[in-house]
Amino acid sequence: DPASKQCFRNFRPRTRHRVVWVRSAVWRLDKAICDQQPGLPENTSQLHFTGNS
Repeated sequence: DPASKQCFRNFRPRTRHRVVWVRSAVWRLDKAICDQQPGLPENTSQLHFTGNS
């Protein structure tokens, strides 16, 4: 269906931008939390970042 495909094409860039923005916001939040807890082991912060790269 050409109409829905056109709609999807218009919609996709905004969605991708939104996802990237949310990911970077989550990454920043995780990083801030990790930076405030120097007692955490290194691999814990590593776990935080793998899901957001």
